[in-house]
Amino acid sequence: MSDTVHPGWDPTRLRQAREAAGLTQEDAAAELTTLSEMQGFIPTLRATAEMIRRHERGHVYPGRRYRRAYTLRYGASAELLGFRRIPPVPDDAADGMSTGVVASGGNPGDDGQAVPADTGLERLWTEGGLAAGWKEVTAPVERRRFLTLSGATLAFPVHEWVVADRTSEPHRIDAAFQGHRVDSVLVADLTTRVDALRRMDDTLGGGAVHDLAVSELRLVVALIRHGRHGSAERAGLHAVAAELARLAGWAHFDTGNHGTAQRYWLVGLRAAHEAGQPAIAANVLRCMAGQERVLGDPYSAIRLLRSALTGARDAMSATERAVLAAMLARSYGDLGDRRAVQSANDQAYTLIEESRPAEDPPWAYWIQPHAIAFSAGDALLSTGRAAEAVPHLRRAVGEVEGFPRDQILYLTRLGTAHVDTGEIDQAVEHGHQAIACAAPLDSGTARANIQTLCRHVQATGHRAAADLADHARSALVTAQA
Repeated sequence: MSDTVHPGWDPTRLRQAREAAGLTQEDAAAELTTLSEMQGFIPTLRATAEMIRRHERGHVYPGRRYRRAYTLRYGASAELLGFRRIPPVPDDAADGMSTGVVASGGNPGDDGQAVPADTGLERLWTEGGLAAGWKEVTAPVERRRFLTLSGATLAFPVHEWVVADRTSEPHRIDAAFQGHRVDSVLVADLTTRVDALRRMDDTLGGGAVHDLAVSELRLVVALIRHGRHGSAERAGLHAVAAELARLAGWAHFDTGNHGTAQRYWLVGLRAAHEAGQPAIAANVLRCMAGQERVLGDPYSAIRLLRSALTGARDAMSATERAVLAAMLARSYGDLGDRRAVQSANDQAYTLIEESRPAEDPPWAYWIQPHAIAFSAGDALLSTGRAAEAVPHLRRAVGEVEGFPRDQILYLTRLGTAHVDTGEIDQAVEHGHQAIACAAPLDSGTARANIQTLCRHVQATGHRAAADLADHARSALVTAQA
């Protein structure tokens, strides 16, 4: 069928989406039929494997009911499933992109179009793809608006990581190694500098460390491409680069630039594989899962977390597995699945009790009992059990120290729990405490958490709501100045 009849039609994306979902053509036909019955399609779709095959080969353009069923089953937009080109997105249209992609971050390109977050990274998992990926994400000037990936499209790179061969020698970047030799001492120094950036992010927020993280990433990428090093040093450099990409992505996420954050994380996932460090990759997936929760897609968050556990379970410490279990609890909480929340909470508490700090990687310093207690309380709160959540959240607030962004998160969620239990005075008190913690931070997530609590208090009509809102307004404007 001509592309002029259906401009931009790319039937190969349907096959990729099906394979990423782990379905045969027969499976897909059966599931689309069942889905159409559950959704009340009129008439009901009677999908066949032969029709799936014809769609994927481009012989027949999917009809309206098929297109709708595909987008529902694969969790992606019509654009991302190849039915049409992704259209230009005006500056004020971000809220309208809710299926498959979400507009966010960066500036629009010269042509005014928004592009998916994996633009330029499509060959990331092929030979030479990582070198091209580094060039994409370390470019000095960012000129495009990026749309976050979701559903099947987000599953593609994660599937590549899960099935990637970890027994072979990592591919050597095709570059002429020049200059001084990179030795283990230099790799250790670079690793120490990454740790310093992490702790700076804890204190000052993502907006304050972004430029430093990207600058450091450019340096490490240059050493990978042009330095002389052995296989151990090369793996160490990729591990440092993967963590810097994760940190740069986190900085964008913390300031609300979700599409750009995903780009860094996709490349960081690939670099972690190149380093032979599945635990670092699992940590990248943890960040990506947190983003999916913020974007309102707990199903994708759960898939990412399960992929992390599948791909790196034997390589992670009890502490690392504890935080993944805690994140699963919060994602199940978003779905209101009380039984799954309880199971994941129990597992997270058990694992943190079994943790041995000497076995933990440097980045895991913040995974302490207070973080697990918070996740437990947050998950319970999301399922409507505010009274049960309060003791966990109180423990988290009482134990956290030195992490102002976490303090704000804990205080605002505890405040929300008190709103739900009718203890508004306590909610207001926690709101003022959270605002006081925000002064040194350049963190969009911290500001959003405070504003959310203010709205909850305001909805009660409490006499102190206006004062709390005024305090937040003045303090947050000062913090951003």
